[in-house]
Amino acid sequence: MSIAIVGGSIAGLSAATVLLRLGINVTVFEKYSGSFANRGSSLGFVDIGLWEQLKGKQMLRRGRQAHRYQGAYYYGDLWNFWYSGLPEGTVKFGEEVTDLGDDPMKPTINGQVYDAVILADGGWSTLREKYITDKKPDYSGHIIYRCKVLKSDFPNFDSESAYMSPDQKYFSIALNVALDDGTDYIMGGVTVGAPEEDAIALKPTAAANRQVEWVDDPNSVPKWFLPFVKRTFGQHKQLVEWIEKAVNGPGKITRQPLYEFGADRVTNGRIILIGDAAHMASPSTAAGAHTGVLDAAGLLQAFATFQGIDNIDLAIKEYSKGGLKRARELYARSKQVSQRHRYIPGDELIYNPPTAKEVEHSEL
Repeated sequence: MSIAIVGGSIAGLSAATVLLRLGINVTVFEKYSGSFANRGSSLGFVDIGLWEQLKGKQMLRRGRQAHRYQGAYYYGDLWNFWYSGLPEGTVKFGEEVTDLGDDPMKPTINGQVYDAVILADGGWSTLREKYITDKKPDYSGHIIYRCKVLKSDFPNFDSESAYMSPDQKYFSIALNVALDDGTDYIMGGVTVGAPEEDAIALKPTAAANRQVEWVDDPNSVPKWFLPFVKRTFGQHKQLVEWIEKAVNGPGKITRQPLYEFGADRVTNGRIILIGDAAHMASPSTAAGAHTGVLDAAGLLQAFATFQGIDNIDLAIKEYSKGGLKRARELYARSKQVSQRHRYIPGDELIYNPPTAKEVEHSEL
């Protein structure tokens, strides 16, 4: 049996791992030209036991058993956990797939017919729209200002936490992130409600990987942002200082509009959706990457239960049940979490109040 996976994300590589363990021939097509080991942001939750079970190998961080007490996780390190166990040549970098042929029962890539194709090409998958569903991601009503500062540039920082504004509308989180190479960062961000027209300019490109492509210019943070942070979170001095370092240097800040998605179907013929291509959620759920790995676990269960090429359609049907349930549940959870931060007309007067001169002019 031969299966292709489009997209070398954590979901795609974990799926490749479990299918290879079942003796299935797997090829991963990734449009980016190289490794993701030095890319991405932070993850606060990883089910280490599940990951080790699926890969059949211990997860180490800095030479020791991986654990959350070491710090939050870096996307690039987690990606490398899956990539490092794959046979050489499994992942074909720089290979963008834009078409699977005309027959979903015989998906084709570069002239080769595969027994199945798994789409793990992100929340902005163009193949999903072409072959599975025309449902599109919807704007959550807010933008995340992602902040990243080296711990060595703020060595006294000891305020890892989640923060809410007094009115519970605005949210910030700061995490100590421990990279496997020994580097420590403080990563996180601030969630601010914004109208959709503000988000459109920052909208990811088609088939973008949101962990790899931060589409914003770090120099374009609006002038009102820091004063807003100081007014809203001023009682948390280290949090404010960390954000200042991200905005003014030596750190980095980028804006990312948050879109949400939950597929209304996850299979068509022998084409399967997993990961962000099936479900894209708010980071506040702490379950986006986790659900992608649960998709891999679902593939393992389905293809182990119905083994062999003669049973592949039964395996896909079995996967579809749990895959669709996960997509719906995560989407609903994301909507629930993001509701409190959603933009309401007039919010701009809170985070970007008019100056005294503007008020005077408006009253003339």
